[in-house]
Formats: sequence, structure tokens, C-alpha cells
Amino acid sequence: MDFEPQVFGDYFLLERIGAGGMAEIFRARRFGAAGFERELALKRVLRRLTDDPKFLQMLTNEAKLTATLQHGNIVQVYDLGLVDGTYFITMEFVEGVSLKQLLRAMAKAGQRFSAVEAAYLAQQIAEGLDYAHRKTDPTGRPLGIVHCDVSPDNILLTRDGQVKIGDFGIARAAASFSNYKEGMVMGKLNYVSPEQARGAVPDRRADIFSTGILLYLLLAGRHPFGQRGSMETLVRIGRLKRGELVSPKAVDPTVPEDLARITMKALEPRPEDRYEYARVMAHELVAYLYPATPIEVQSMVEARIGDLLGEHLEARAKARAADAAVIRRLQRQQAEATPRARSLTQAAADERENAVQGDAASATAFAPGRGRRLFWG
Repeated sequence: MDFEPQVFGDYFLLERIGAGGMAEIFRARRFGAAGFERELALKRVLRRLTDDPKFLQMLTNEAKLTATLQHGNIVQVYDLGLVDGTYFITMEFVEGVSLKQLLRAMAKAGQRFSAVEAAYLAQQIAEGLDYAHRKTDPTGRPLGIVHCDVSPDNILLTRDGQVKIGDFGIARAAASFSNYKEGMVMGKLNYVSPEQARGAVPDRRADIFSTGILLYLLLAGRHPFGQRGSMETLVRIGRLKRGELVSPKAVDPTVPEDLARITMKALEPRPEDRYEYARVMAHELVAYLYPATPIEVQSMVEARIGDLLGEHLEARAKARAADAAVIRRLQRQQAEATPRARSLTQAAADERENAVQGDAASATAFAPGRGRRLFWG
């Protein structure tokens, strides 16, 4: 379906960048006083779901949970709002690609990540997860956040090689705004931990297992349990026994021994045998990278993204060059519609006994570009 740029509350929706069964995601801009401007991503819930209280609760939970997380390796959520009966979440717009996109481009080009690139990516993911795992509420009470869906789809890479974890939509938390359904398998079937596969309650070590799967994939060039998210794969993960999994070094002898050890530690079947905390895994990966620093390896990832997906990113950048003209057109249309909206507002107000109250209520109902912010970070 073709998309036409449009005004949505205080936001200019300029490009549809994703769509699913529950929501559409747009690249958007918002303007403020003194020339303030912000580019962001806006997730707009489909109309048919606005009357579903369970879904709206999940949406609210996701916004409340993620808005508390402010870390360089996590996609930042800004606010949750309502415009003309439609709910939305705004979040940081990541100009780049997903790890899944990059892996596909590399496979097509016959490329593999170097060991240091793989270590860097896993280290950055572990840093972001550790921050989320240790997050507390304002009183210091641990929130007990577990992402539960660490996979290539949800790892975003900026053009300059920074790593960001996205989509905490099914995250589990000790707080009342957890979206994880106990006893159900949630997340990508081929990236869940053994305890998730068995329907047990996951803790932070489930995310460490998923990070181990990613590191294995980056090092060996293949998924340890098979790429297809099938029930067969899920059963295999759930029945995993210690010593059954083949080391990535056995798949590719060039994999450094230290990285193979870190990978297999993260992939221990029993949570108590894995790294206790994601930061411990991150520290070991940093030690492996030494004397290179994460920022140095980041430039290698940046070069790889530019080499394989540079044309794609440049095409998107050229499309964004038209934003200013599109916004001016939308602003003109909005200005032309305003007098009509104001006349309707006044007519409605005149029919009320209490003119002051009626005018205020009608202005909110009819004025274009107005929305209600339910929550903001």
C-alpha cells in the first residue's frame, strides 16, 4: 500500500519504515520553539486494536518499561500518546541497519565477520543488557528486566557501527508492567534459552544464553541450533545437555580459543553454569579485544556496513533530502484547514450554555495537530 506523508498530532510522518499485524512504524519529525527539531521513529497502533484492553496494556507496559532505560546500547523510548483515538509510541530513530540485514548482505557477498568484530558486537550487546538487567526504580528496587527476545532482528547498527538493542515489547520484569506471559514460549524460537523453551520463568541469564547464540553465529557463520525457528529447534534447545553442543572452533578452526570458551560459557544449558551477569561476559570480551578498543573495532563494522549496504543507506539519505519540501506542503495544508476547524469549534461552543467551557472543549476536539500525551520519558 502506498504511503502519503501526513500530519499526525504534533508529528510529521514522512516515511513508513515498517508494518506488522499490530502497528505501523514511521520515520517522523517534530518541531518546537526556537527552531527545535527532532527526527524520531513513531509506532502507531492499528485502529482495530485500540479497543483491545489487553493490547493497550501491553503497549503501555512497553513504553513505561523502555522509557526508564537510557543507555547508549539501547534504543531510547520518548513518549506514549493518543491522537484522535489512535495510540502511539515515539522512540529514537536509528539511521542504519539491523544485524539481520547486515548478515544477509554478508552471506550474499560470501563474507564473514572477523573475530574482533564478532567480539565487539557481542560485547556491546552484553553492555546494554547488563544495564537493563541492573535497572532499578526510583526507590532502588530492582526492576528485574529480562529482554527475552535477543536476536538479529532486534539488534540495530548505526551507520558508524554503534550497536543498539531494540524492541522490549515482550520483556519480563518484576514490576507490574511486565509483558512476559509465564508458561508460554515468547521470543524467536531459535534464540530462546533452554529454560524459556521449557516454559520456565527466565531471568537475566536467559538473555546471556541468547547473546551466546549470536556470538556463535557471528564466529562460526552458522547458527548452533539451526536458522529456522521451528518446533524441532525449540525442542532441541529445551533438551540441551552439557557437552552436546559443538564448539564454534570445531566448526571453524580459525576461531580463537578464548572466544570459543566465552561462547560456550554463555551457552551452558543450566543458568547457574553460565555467566552470572552480562557485564562479566562483556569484560571478558573487552579483555580479548585488548589492546584494540571497542571504538577502534567499531570503525571496522562501520566500513563493512558502508561497503555492503552503503548504496542502500545513501538512497535513503537522498529520499530524506526532500523532507523540508514535504513538511512545508503539509504545513500549508494544515494552515488552510485551520480556519474551517475554528469555525466549527465556535459553532459548537455557541450551542453550549457554558460558553467558556464549551469553547475550550471544542477547541481540543476540532483543532488540527492536537493530541494527548499519556506518558513521556
